[in-house]
Amino acid sequence: MMKIAVILPVYNEANCIEQTFNRILEFTQKNYAYNFIIVNDGSTDNTLQIIENKLKAFPTRHIKLISYSNRQGKGYAVKKGCEDADADCICFMDGDLAYSLEHLEPLVEKLEKFDVVIGCRNLDRDNFRNLTLLRKIAGKIFNLISRAILNLPYRDMQAGLKGFKKIPAQEIFKRQTITGFSFDAELLFLAHKKGYTTGEIPARVSQEHLYKLKLDTTTAQATMNKSILLSFDLEEFDIPEEYGQHLEEEIKFEISSRGLSNIIALLDRLDITATFFVTANFALNNRDTIRELSKHHEIASHGFYHSQFSLEDLQKSKQTLEEITNTQVTGFRMARLQPVDDIEIEKAGYEYNSSMNPTYIPGRYNNLSKSRTAYYTNKLLNLPISVTPMIRFPLFWLSFKNFPLSMIQLATKLTLETDSYLNIYFHPWEFTDISQFKLPGYVKKDSGSKMVDKLEKYLTKLKTQGKFISISEFKHNFSQPGLDRSD
Repeated sequence: MMKIAVILPVYNEANCIEQTFNRILEFTQKNYAYNFIIVNDGSTDNTLQIIENKLKAFPTRHIKLISYSNRQGKGYAVKKGCEDADADCICFMDGDLAYSLEHLEPLVEKLEKFDVVIGCRNLDRDNFRNLTLLRKIAGKIFNLISRAILNLPYRDMQAGLKGFKKIPAQEIFKRQTITGFSFDAELLFLAHKKGYTTGEIPARVSQEHLYKLKLDTTTAQATMNKSILLSFDLEEFDIPEEYGQHLEEEIKFEISSRGLSNIIALLDRLDITATFFVTANFALNNRDTIRELSKHHEIASHGFYHSQFSLEDLQKSKQTLEEITNTQVTGFRMARLQPVDDIEIEKAGYEYNSSMNPTYIPGRYNNLSKSRTAYYTNKLLNLPISVTPMIRFPLFWLSFKNFPLSMIQLATKLTLETDSYLNIYFHPWEFTDISQFKLPGYVKKDSGSKMVDKLEKYLTKLKTQGKFISISEFKHNFSQPGLDRSD
């Protein structure tokens, strides 16, 4: 007889885990080939206690519990369950049974013809009748970006209903690296890369789950006070030197200054407050400009030089900027978002650090395992650059230049609704003509007036969705140390 393992990852499901247990217990009494592995992903409510009590009251070899104390993410929980499974087919479902157990039979039947089978909500139109606009946007963004970046043909990659034959499961899960909610897309990418066949079955979301999603999202939207943190890295224009083109210092300052003039004019037109991360070197060569800029916007440190760094520059750049502007400098962002020890940043007198992009940029950094949203390290607020939930699509300057504005606006809306704030940044040199320099097309794309026009449309729309504030003001209002959305 074929053996089937079903993994149920759970986190803080105290309100529904007893009902889930009862349903799978009844299911296994009629379907002997199925074994369920409940993986408790560090729940902080009574989820674990409820499961343990149910297993004591109804001991069965068909239901097993795996539990650990610290939350690792849904992807980690599923992988942990897969490693423990001894079965011909390995499936996973959401722990709250967002997709009923009735889906298991067609899922397993389909696995007779395919190596991997995924639930597809697009095949059942009833799923979308009661979804909130936010959830519809989230699903649309996730699939658009996943299909574009990963070159995958599937219509629905994030439904918590998937099945694998034994060997493909072992090969795929041992290569899995993403532990958060976007792990689904990675699993399908790995399957596609290995040449495994993938089929789809209709997946209908339960009415109880739809109600839960609608209630949770409505409550969140009603209580969120949304903040938009717009910043610019004001530095020497030295990016052509990364591609072998040497520039005189005068040219580096001139290009950034031209772009800065266009940015200031735009911010004045729209009456928007921003934060400027300025290198001390640029400030020393443009004292009057920076002093005037500080009267309307926050000035933060971008190090002393853009092309070189030493720990002494942390305090040295801060003091230089404070002397020029006669204002306190509390924020720091490292050039090219390279890592700097938080202890050293705090020691230099800074209150926040915005030097990390929690995504993967080939050749630059891989921060997929790091926190996606703001968190404290001792007394230092770390404020990552905004990325979307789930897939962690980056919302920084390169994405803005190279993706359609409509896609960026959708991704922005999803992130703002989820996190209640948005942290985005650009460079002034993007807003002047740089077509004559030795740069890749994806860097030069839409520079100058095209970039100004595109940003104006973007910011005008954002003004209707939240309030533009400086990062120092956000830090002052951020009173929840320990807040961490790692998904």
